[in-house]
Amino acid sequence: MIRMANWRHNLLTDVRVQMLLLCEEISEDGEPVHRAIELPLVVDQTPILAVTWTVKHRIDANSPLHGPDRLAQLGAAGAELVVCLRGIDDTFNTEIHARHRYTLDDIVVGAVFENVLVPRADGSRVLDYRSFHRVVAVDASPRS
Repeated sequence: MIRMANWRHNLLTDVRVQMLLLCEEISEDGEPVHRAIELPLVVDQTPILAVTWTVKHRIDANSPLHGPDRLAQLGAAGAELVVCLRGIDDTFNTEIHARHRYTLDDIVVGAVFENVLVPRADGSRVLDYRSFHRVVAVDASPRS
């Protein structure tokens, strides 16, 4: 999961996100080859980004991140994640782009993001950015 926020004072529309695993492999003839593997996302677009959005890649048997030692193997090989976002600034009707790189050391296994939407007494909610990067451990054991 990767959480993002719109800190602008306007909406972003037609927002699309792409997550890539950048890794280096050795070709059949022994040469290093750089590969960009697109990681499928549970949801990769939203019509409106007003506040926050948590983008998720499901790590299952089809994911290149799957396996007990896979993250360590990829990390040792210098693999990185790149997240690219693009959308339309609703006020100025201009396309915006954002990109961020993560090392595999940035991945926290067995955790989810802490809730940042705090309810008020009047029923409205406020975004608490102080908790934006905090994660909470979850039980990852299989359910019967």
